[in-house]
Amino acid sequence: MSAAKMHALLIANAAFWTAIGGRAYPHISPRAVVPYAVYQVIALSPNNTLSDGIHSRASAVQLDIYAATRASADQIAALAETSLQYAAALTGGFSAQDADSATFRNSSTWSIIT
Repeated sequence: MSAAKMHALLIANAAFWTAIGGRAYPHISPRAVVPYAVYQVIALSPNNTLSDGIHSRASAVQLDIYAATRASADQIAALAETSLQYAAALTGGFSAQDADSATFRNSSTWSIIT
């Protein structure tokens, strides 16, 4: 999965896009005003078959939501989940406070077959 496809899935949900103020960045953020989202492909794995090679790939995509409060980060992450639920499987996640920026982060990992 490309960063462009992930971006397209996220902006398709108007509630999510509005909640983050249109601030979704691939790979790294410019330390934007919160809330914002950062997404990146963290792993690619070929799906091999026994008979004729690779027909698809599994992508692991990490989505981090940064917000002023844990509740806000978790709420926005729930909106992102509605954007991704039909295209990906949630494989893990956590919420934590980011010590450097004094913001809260909800981090989730999604598995997507392409």
